[in-house]
Amino acid sequence: MIDLFYFFTWLAGLFVVNGRAQAKRRSSAGWIVMFGAVGFGCFLWAVTVPGSSIFAWLVSFVPLLVLLGSPSRAPADERACPACAEMIKAAALKCRYCGSDLSPIGGGGATA
Repeated sequence: MIDLFYFFTWLAGLFVVNGRAQAKRRSSAGWIVMFGAVGFGCFLWAVTVPGSSIFAWLVSFVPLLVLLGSPSRAPADERACPACAEMIKAAALKCRYCGSDLSPIGGGGATA
């Protein structure tokens, strides 16, 4: 019965991995496959080796911890507005959020 608890918490972890990968602009399919493979292997380990279920369950969440600790990636065609820090197109000359005039990339800051 305890193995079912571990399995369902691992299954819920798949949804967390998907959401966090999308929020950090990472490949959610790749992270789900990695989390699924590691988790399924640890689940089999927990079922077959007596007394290892808690340790195997904890190890299965290592990919999630790696994903949570990794920085977000901004697309190459975006940059942060120096005035309001919102993500805008790299070629933008005016921020669509705060209306600040922007200098071309490599030029400098914003003039409000």
